[in-house]
Amino acid sequence: LMPTNDDVLEMEELEGLVNVNLVTPSNVGSGSRNNLPKNDESFIESAMNFIISRRYIFVVLLVLFALISSTILEKKVERAEHMEDIEFKQFETDSSAAIKNIVGVVESEPSNDNIIEDKEDNDIDASSQETVVEQDKDSEEVENKEAVDEDKEETVVDSNTENDGSNEVSEKGDSNDSVEEKEEVKGSETKEELIEKWGKWTFWDGEEEIRPEGDYCAKYPNRDIPGDEFPEDAWQTDAVYVNHFLDAASNLLYRAVQAIYTEYGLLDPNLVKTEEEKVKLEKMFHLQMVDLENGEVPPGAKQNDKGGWTTKKSFEGLVRRLLHAMMTGDTFTVVMAGHSSAAGHGNHFKQSYMMAFHHMMKPIFDRLGVTLITRNIAYGGLGTLQSGLGAQSIFGDDIDMIIWDSGMTEKEKRAIDLLYRQTILGSKRVPFLWGDNVEVLKMLHHEIGADVGQFGSGMSGVIETIDENQVKDLPWAIQFLKCEEQSKALCQNNENRYRTQCWIDRDDVVPSTKQDKVVSGRAGWHPGWRNHQLKARVIGFAVITALQDAVNIWSEITITQGFPLDDSYWHVTEYYKETMDKLRTFKKDPNYGFCEEYGASNLNQIPARVCQIPLQARSEFTPRNDPSNTSIVSIIQPASDGYVPHIPEDMLYDGPDVPNPFLEVPDGEIDLQAILMNRRRLNNNKMIPIKEEQTSTTNTSDEHLRRNVEEITPGIGWSLDTLPGECDGTYDAICDRSPKSKCLLSGHMDHRGGVVGDGLSGWLVMNLKAVKHGIIIIKLESWHKSGENERTKGWTEENNHSNRYMRRTRALDTIKEGPNSFEAHHDVFSYPQQKLDIRTLKTPPPEYCDDFKFEYAIDGKITSLDKDEYIQKKKDAQRVVELLTLLDDEEMAKENKERDVQIAIRLTGCARVKTFKLTHVYWA
Repeated sequence: LMPTNDDVLEMEELEGLVNVNLVTPSNVGSGSRNNLPKNDESFIESAMNFIISRRYIFVVLLVLFALISSTILEKKVERAEHMEDIEFKQFETDSSAAIKNIVGVVESEPSNDNIIEDKEDNDIDASSQETVVEQDKDSEEVENKEAVDEDKEETVVDSNTENDGSNEVSEKGDSNDSVEEKEEVKGSETKEELIEKWGKWTFWDGEEEIRPEGDYCAKYPNRDIPGDEFPEDAWQTDAVYVNHFLDAASNLLYRAVQAIYTEYGLLDPNLVKTEEEKVKLEKMFHLQMVDLENGEVPPGAKQNDKGGWTTKKSFEGLVRRLLHAMMTGDTFTVVMAGHSSAAGHGNHFKQSYMMAFHHMMKPIFDRLGVTLITRNIAYGGLGTLQSGLGAQSIFGDDIDMIIWDSGMTEKEKRAIDLLYRQTILGSKRVPFLWGDNVEVLKMLHHEIGADVGQFGSGMSGVIETIDENQVKDLPWAIQFLKCEEQSKALCQNNENRYRTQCWIDRDDVVPSTKQDKVVSGRAGWHPGWRNHQLKARVIGFAVITALQDAVNIWSEITITQGFPLDDSYWHVTEYYKETMDKLRTFKKDPNYGFCEEYGASNLNQIPARVCQIPLQARSEFTPRNDPSNTSIVSIIQPASDGYVPHIPEDMLYDGPDVPNPFLEVPDGEIDLQAILMNRRRLNNNKMIPIKEEQTSTTNTSDEHLRRNVEEITPGIGWSLDTLPGECDGTYDAICDRSPKSKCLLSGHMDHRGGVVGDGLSGWLVMNLKAVKHGIIIIKLESWHKSGENERTKGWTEENNHSNRYMRRTRALDTIKEGPNSFEAHHDVFSYPQQKLDIRTLKTPPPEYCDDFKFEYAIDGKITSLDKDEYIQKKKDAQRVVELLTLLDDEEMAKENKERDVQIAIRLTGCARVKTFKLTHVYWA
């Protein structure tokens, strides 16, 4: 409103210079300036001049502010670049990892948590079994050959590759050498050249100092923090932070895709001459969406030569899991259960496809603030039943993706179904199920809403090797990978399939056993490192595709709905609960097959309840999750003198191995990890989830099972067969560097360990926590050689002495010293000079003695089985998988109480003639 004539204002805004009477509307006339009184006109001019001067001042201040902001920004960028260079140099020179450059193989994490570790090596693909096993072979014949020859693989080395390990390969310089800014890294490209060619990660948090501290997601189930509960200044709520982060993430994923295409020659105009050919070849990584609900049939094994298949709903579930991991700074865990081919036999463990996947994907997950955990839990010559029964303990309880890969050794659908179900039931998450058996996957997708899919071989995009001259023009990754019929011998030649060596001389360690030239296991059905690498790329490409979808959703939704991203897109608790609830109540008629078959009258091998109840497990098989806490030794009650079976020797050395040239990409070839990790790691205010303590309500005074402690005294005659080290199936695990090892650089961890005993060993007593459902099962191996238990060598009675708790073994009366003694007639297997793992029996196992007895006790209540009773009760659920159900009490389950239970086992009779190995204990 305009003031009246009587209003007199002191114009302090006009620098306090003018006291005026403002005009009223009646004084204004027609609005022409000439109609204004003179004093009013003077006032207007003064006011206009002041306003103009004020605008000039404002413009000047704005320019100054811009200049100052620009200077500050330049300094921040300069500081970030400086820190990047420092981190890059520190990564290269870190003395804890015997590696010098960003593309090299890093055997252990650098000490600075903000640096991306270069933790892996060559690569993989054990794609489809058809690539390594002739199609016209009878499948049963292949299975038997895999199982039998698996035991010989340590000595299977083709004669034409005897000198593989002697090939001269130039090594890197001393790890203590200083790294110059322009020093060349592997692939003959400097850091600057990699960045110039491929780009780099450009995101950094300019407001890191204001971010809230602590893990603010930990207190919520599955870390599902509600959007309105994020603390003030949390990065998830910062639009500027998230937008720049998503831009950088999208560029990183695009860079990864282009690098993979280049690695496989798909962008080389000399190899791919037409656009049509390029489109066709690029489909090698395409993941097909199959509508299982409407009866669409997935591609068969022969047609599945691209990226594989999944369903739209399943793929969206994978995207949700990845969004959740990024939003909460969580882990993302991928586990594979398989046989020797999947384990990577014939190659270094780090060349197996699971480890090559980890090597490829870890830099990406690091940038995105997610901790990638990858486990290769595969065993030669076996299926997955022994692991699937105890998936919660052996695989871990935080799995996001489970891959079944045991097609040559496991034909039973019920074993595959059991593995998937136990993986879901025993995990805090509901994993995505990948595998080859479409019938099982389809059933679980329909019945419980499981997310399912099958990876392809990727072979459709591989350019064939024609001859030794043409192959030189192919990219390193596809040389000798796919051959025409007339050149098949080139692809099958071990010198072209494998790149391994067992030892590289070093000053600080000298092997005490002569080292083999190459890693053992070069069987015809074991694919080489290039096959493993291709399979790793196929799996990685699927995850990259899902990550890009996650980034797109995050970006598009927050543009319209604001920050943080709405809970409905990334929370997982209800998503998991729906599937778990369906599985706990789902029971399939055993007459129609799969898991419930185990409890059917015609088999009766395992209680059918295991299809709906998660089992805990302890084992000495390696690899396995959290080895120290999932070993049988961890539940053994010590003898009165404190004796517990133990490893009699330590590892030869600890720490990272020296760089292995056979795990590195040759100079001039595409190094995917170098391209992905050429800039510092995104801190992203990363939060590591706290592992929850598992507590149980126990009732040791419960009378359901009565204890008679006087009858059960722990024996001292059991020995331990296991591998030394932290053998958990992960990339950086250090395992089996025994002084007796013939290939210290192998890295392989699969070993059929156990606790070994005979008729002189006494009771093996174990304490089980949180038994609730009344199920206890053990897995034994009864075929071992006489005298294999070195612990009882020379003994003549149980526990090597007599007392009121120990009785002599009647069979001892027939054993005399001298030329007719026990040792003279039996091959004594000397541990630890040889492994106790007898996979192939060249002669039949010793017969059961007439007075043989197997005894077991549950809370002191002893059950004794004679030879016939034991043989009848023992169930051969798979080849070399002998299961004995000690307890199946549904009444105990109805009480709905957890309690601690003590179990014990003992052999009597036969002295040292009959040797058993306890490999697994399962309970629920």
